[in-house]
Amino acid sequence: MDESINELLVDLKIISMIQPESKLYLHNGFLALEPASILQPFRRFMSNSNRHVISVKIKQRLLELEKLLEEKQIKHEWIMYVIENLIEPVKIGISHLQKTYCDDSQINATFDLFIARLVNIYNTHFLKV
Repeated sequence: MDESINELLVDLKIISMIQPESKLYLHNGFLALEPASILQPFRRFMSNSNRHVISVKIKQRLLELEKLLEEKQIKHEWIMYVIENLIEPVKIGISHLQKTYCDDSQINATFDLFIARLVNIYNTHFLKV
């Protein structure tokens, strides 16, 4: 499996693991669940992981996923199966982030568009009519 596909799948899996009130941060350029601790604000500052940076990373991953699917670059059926089964949990993870940042209308609108993009990805590439 191509390393970039593996990294994409890991980031999608991390997004799918988000629970209500959870936050993400960047760890070596990849998404990670942020453990609750008194050091959380310091860690977010040091890794430059604010909600806007995280939303850009999520958007980047969704665009990569779309491109891979549109260009039929995923050759293994099992990877397609994994992606298909990650779409709904990723949507749920993003909706949990919306609840975390409920006071930020821009982030919430951005996350709404991410969810719509995931619905489109599923309908376009996985929905069997």
